Amino acid sequence: MMDINLVIGGAAGQGLNTLETLMLPVLKEAGFHLFAAKDIMSRIRGGVNLVTIRVAGQEKSGYRQKSDVFIALSDEAFAWAENRLTLATILIGPATVLDKWREKWHKNRRYVLESKSPGAEPMPLNMVVSGLIAGFLRLDFSLLAEKNTLLFDAQGEARVAANQAALQAGYAQGKIIDGLEVERWSDAGEYSLMNGSQAVALGAVAGGCNFLSFYPMSPATGVAIYLAQRAGDFGLVVEQFEDEIAAAGASIGAWYAGARALVTTSGGGFALMEESISLAGMSETPMVLHLAQRPGPATGLPTRTMQGDLNLVLHAGHGEFPRVIFAPGTLAEAFYLTRKAFNLADKYQLPVFILTDQFFVDSYTCLPRLKADGIETTYHVVKTESDYRRYELTSSGVSPRGIPGHGNGVVIANGNEHDEFGDTTEDEQLSQRMPEKRMKKMEALAGESLAPGFGGHEEYKILLICWGSTYSTVREAVDVSGRDDLGLLHFSQLWPLPADLDSYFQKADRIIVVEENMTGQFAALLQQLFPGNRFESMLKYNGRHFYVEDIVEKLEAL
Repeated sequence: MMDINLVIGGAAGQGLNTLETLMLPVLKEAGFHLFAAKDIMSRIRGGVNLVTIRVAGQEKSGYRQKSDVFIALSDEAFAWAENRLTLATILIGPATVLDKWREKWHKNRRYVLESKSPGAEPMPLNMVVSGLIAGFLRLDFSLLAEKNTLLFDAQGEARVAANQAALQAGYAQGKIIDGLEVERWSDAGEYSLMNGSQAVALGAVAGGCNFLSFYPMSPATGVAIYLAQRAGDFGLVVEQFEDEIAAAGASIGAWYAGARALVTTSGGGFALMEESISLAGMSETPMVLHLAQRPGPATGLPTRTMQGDLNLVLHAGHGEFPRVIFAPGTLAEAFYLTRKAFNLADKYQLPVFILTDQFFVDSYTCLPRLKADGIETTYHVVKTESDYRRYELTSSGVSPRGIPGHGNGVVIANGNEHDEFGDTTEDEQLSQRMPEKRMKKMEALAGESLAPGFGGHEEYKILLICWGSTYSTVREAVDVSGRDDLGLLHFSQLWPLPADLDSYFQKADRIIVVEENMTGQFAALLQQLFPGNRFESMLKYNGRHFYVEDIVEKLEAL
């Protein structure tokens, strides 16, 4: 078989995260393409967590709903994931769990999971399951044993040995399950395994980032944790501040002093940062901000996903000033666009936002090895002369940016309206010319806007549009649907948009924007900018990512 969709469910505290950490590198090294996503409840203990691991013999990163194998570690997990089961799903779990569901799912193939030998202490269930997966996929057990030692060696020989016994017990049980062997992926050695947080973090480092400020807020904290753990390797200063307001302010100060700073946050934290974002707009200080979306308003669903903050980012801050918004569709794009964000922020002296979401940053997949070359990291700081004018009026709107101490000039940053030197002014003419100077940058930025990526059939009648994290799932749904009248347009840059999009729109009888919010925020933006067309919406907003099956079902109904 070419791929299986494996769903594992259990209570928080049963070690699903550890299972994922152990198994994903093992599966990758064994020669599979992987895609893994989390479904997490926002509580410390109890509730239900699900881990989905798609093991494939070719590139497959769409998020499938239906499970080929479901491993339930608790009764609650079975109930929670029932909408992901079919009569073909293989059920695995402790006898106490399977027995409760025997009547309803009696036609399914099932295997009882044993985690305790007679008279012995129970083994760690997550390790038994790890061994079981390795067994039914026919992996070399030594891969599992080596990874167990590597991961748990610091916790002592007893822990390694206990895990090893549980892995072996599970492996033996998995070996008796047949029909689940997946073909190996010939390109596995050319790809890396990574999650979205790591891709954004590494893109920042490649872009010259040397300062990270943040206040913890899921799901954005993963970027900060990854960089904090490697700050020494990357030459980074990482600082957790007392709140988001301080984190944003520190970022502006760092850029003013010549650093390249990143802020990472989520919707509620971003809202607190808006005044600082306005300060960056008025003072023309570069800023790169990663916003990992989650459902709001307020605390909303703090561990789940949504594309609900586009309007927030698009209109963030009081007053009018230019900005750029990226929304990567793949992990590779997250790396390259984050890197590009630093160059753009430096070049045009404005905020650049990288818009991801919980699904994106917490998902793992295999991606082509990232390359540090090919995109030049450019710096735009000038050495100041004694007559330096920080806000010099130029035809492009971009003034030469100096930093204190680099040259003989005085460098003033001002949150009030100001003259060319940076001194506060209420001069009638300057109070008009300065905003015009700042907004003038949009002309050049529009010329540098990324064109959307096109897929599907050239002679399409229906044009699907998506943005950000939905790309892989929508792309697979288009393939699965088998329709020859579908085109797909994916936007990785949401603002500013290229002007020449009408050629895509005019070919279509229907244009449908797929996005994970309730009001169709991107569809509304397109409708405003391209009023001669009619943009319909295909929406999901329950805190869960679109499944491939969701899109296919909706396409069949068109």
